Amino acid sequence: MTLVPPGTPGSTAPTAGSSSADGHRRVLAQIDVACRFPVILLFSGALLWLAVGTALALVSFVELHAGEVLANCAWLAYGRVRPAAWNSVIYGFASQAGLGVALWIICRLGRVSLVGAAASGTAALFWNLGVCVGVIGILAGYSTGLEGLEMPGYVGPILFLAYLPIAVGALVTFHARQERGLYVSHWFLLAGLFWFPWIYSTAHLLLVCKPVRGAAQIVINGWFLNNLRELWLTPLGLAAVFYFLPKLVQRPLHSRYLAMFTFWLLVLSGSWGGLSIGLPLPRWITALSTAASLGMLLPVLAVAVNCYRTWRAGACAKPCSPALSFILGGTASYVLAGFLRAADAFAPVHDITRLTCFAEAYGLLTSFGFVTMVFAGAIYLVLPRLTRQGWAAPALVKAHWLLTIFGLALGTLALAVGGVLQGLALNDPAVAFDQVSRTTAPFLRAASLAVLLLALGHVAFLYNLSWTLIRWLRCAVPMRALLVAESEPATGGVNS
Repeated sequence: MTLVPPGTPGSTAPTAGSSSADGHRRVLAQIDVACRFPVILLFSGALLWLAVGTALALVSFVELHAGEVLANCAWLAYGRVRPAAWNSVIYGFASQAGLGVALWIICRLGRVSLVGAAASGTAALFWNLGVCVGVIGILAGYSTGLEGLEMPGYVGPILFLAYLPIAVGALVTFHARQERGLYVSHWFLLAGLFWFPWIYSTAHLLLVCKPVRGAAQIVINGWFLNNLRELWLTPLGLAAVFYFLPKLVQRPLHSRYLAMFTFWLLVLSGSWGGLSIGLPLPRWITALSTAASLGMLLPVLAVAVNCYRTWRAGACAKPCSPALSFILGGTASYVLAGFLRAADAFAPVHDITRLTCFAEAYGLLTSFGFVTMVFAGAIYLVLPRLTRQGWAAPALVKAHWLLTIFGLALGTLALAVGGVLQGLALNDPAVAFDQVSRTTAPFLRAASLAVLLLALGHVAFLYNLSWTLIRWLRCAVPMRALLVAESEPATGGVNS
């Protein structure tokens, strides 16, 4: 009889390496089970609001060039449906999906189960309740009129109190981590988790509860919108990129120092932008804000170089998965949106693009490009690990990707080019205003088609998630019953 040394091919004896790998997989499986309830709730609510928000955005774009379609429906007037769409995407989808990804990454990096999973799941339900009440309030005509804070004043405390258990659970889990080292994703997640309650509570207090007067409202509102993007959504999105991209290409992040450079620039200068030239404010305020907006090109370039080098290092290691495709597409959207935003802050360009649809181009790239695609890629990777099964309809994943790419490309090009032509026509006194509207209308129709493509992709995403969860629940219930039956002792007699 020939003995095969342990660890060689053909050996059936367990080795230290194999037992260690099995133990590692068991730990990860226990972590996934512990955070399954709140993360799935957050993902499910997020995708539902993404579909709702995209549908409302489609209605708002159609009304820009065909206002007579819903002219007799006050609930779907442009002044109501646009902020309802924006709030659905930002608070309903992006914030929820970001929190779900943050909980999972913190647990995985720390090799520890989520602390307070039941409290986080309950808080997720209340967060959805708050968003639902807020969106209905906007559509019913009870908007505050403050951009980014359009939900009625009584919704703010609901969202804030719902956020606290999730954030506290994430921070306590981070403190209890078994892996004591700090990863790049940790920096961005912790910064975002600390920054959101500060900016949201401050803006809500000074603009909704006890409104300040005069031009200070413009400053605080611009500060809030810029911070909401640069210090809440961007850190969550970049944390996901810096975690999933190396994982998917099976290579370490290209440069930890470039990531650190990106982090500190966001923290130190990310909150200074948001106030464009031409606002009724002292000149030094808008000049400082413009300089900060132009300076934000540096972290954008750092992210582009870091991600590109990481991807190139592992381009041949593994075929491009759907999750990787969405992560790369979201990163490219972040870079392109950063360049468009910096161009719009430049005075000669802003003189043309001001009060046009040009700002909608980089808004589309930020909300439906960077944030949505990165979190979609994360969900495509995380959910199979939580449910221990694949997606129910893999073909819908590819359809979602194609619809998103074509929709983003068409919408960005139409809104950017249409905005420039609209601005040139508005600045020409020889051009009548009705001629400006006729010039812009074809581009708005193209943008409506682009949002329709995005809406179809998001509906496919939601349907795929629903089908997958239903299939998982159908398999989980009989399995749970079988485990209970096997654990009961045999009693003998007729009933045994």
